[in-house]
Amino acid sequence: MAERIQIETGKSIDVMTFHKLGKEIIAEVEGKQPRITRIKLNDFIKEKFRGLLKDPNYALRLNVFFLSYLKEYKSEFDFKTQGDYFQYLKDNQIRTLKGETVKSYEEEVEKGLAGVQSFGRTDGRVTARVFGQFLTWLQEKKSPVFVIATANAVEQLPPEFLRKGRFDEIFFVDLPTKKEREEIFRVQLKKRNRNPKNFDMAEQAKAAKKFTGAEIEEAVVVGMFTAWNNGQREVTTEDILDAVNNITPMANSMADRIENLRSWAKNTAKMANAVEKETNRPTRVIRSRG
Repeated sequence: MAERIQIETGKSIDVMTFHKLGKEIIAEVEGKQPRITRIKLNDFIKEKFRGLLKDPNYALRLNVFFLSYLKEYKSEFDFKTQGDYFQYLKDNQIRTLKGETVKSYEEEVEKGLAGVQSFGRTDGRVTARVFGQFLTWLQEKKSPVFVIATANAVEQLPPEFLRKGRFDEIFFVDLPTKKEREEIFRVQLKKRNRNPKNFDMAEQAKAAKKFTGAEIEEAVVVGMFTAWNNGQREVTTEDILDAVNNITPMANSMADRIENLRSWAKNTAKMANAVEKETNRPTRVIRSRG
C-alpha cells in the first residue's frame, strides 16, 4: 500500500497494520515488545509436537514437509513493504502440511478489535491495552499520519472508537445506485474479457436493484457458466438477467440489519453515495429458450 500511495501522491508515507501500530505504541510506552500470551509457548509447542510424532503417518508427512517446503520463517513485519512480503511468499511457495499455499489477508477493523471486550479472559488484556493506547495516540498524535479504517459490522465496534475526535469524519457507503450498478457490471464484464457494449447495462442494473457489488459479480459469473453449459455459447444479457432473478440479495434476506445500519448512519455518518428511492421491483417473466 505504501508503494501505491507514493505512486499516487509522489510522497513517501509510512503505512502499517493496526496490529503493528499497536505493538509499536506499546513498545514505545513500556520499553519492550508486548507478550501476546502468558503460556510458555516453546514448552507448549514441544509437548504437542512430541505427541503428534507418535503417529507414523504424521511423522512421514512432516519429513516430506521438511524436505520439500520448509523455509526460513519471516513475518510480514520483517519487510519494508507489503509488496516485498507478498513477493517473499510467492518466491518461496510456502505451504502448510496439507500442501496449501500460504497467503496473507486483510481484516476489517472490527475483527482486529474483536478481543477488546474480552476483559483479559483470552489474552491477558493485551488487546485492551493496545486499544487504549491506540485511542490515546489517535486523539493526541502530532505526526502527519493519515488513518483510514473500514468496517462492515459497525455494531461490533467499541463506542469510544467512534466518538468525535478519533477520526475526522465517518462515511457510510450504501448499496450501489442504478448508475453505480451499471458501472459495476461494466467492470465485471471487462474483467472477464467481455465487451460491455454487447450487453444491456440499463436493464441489468434495473433488475439488480438492492444488489451489492459482490452479488453483481456473482450474477455475471453464473450467467457465464449458464451460457457455457448451454452449448458453450457466448454469454448474453438474458443469461445475466436469469442469474440476477435467481439470487436473493442480502438487502432482502437481512433487511432488518440493513435498515438498522442505515438508521445508525443517518445520525452518525456522512453519506458517501446517493440513496435510491424505494420502488416495487417489477416481476419479470423469463421465457425458456427453445
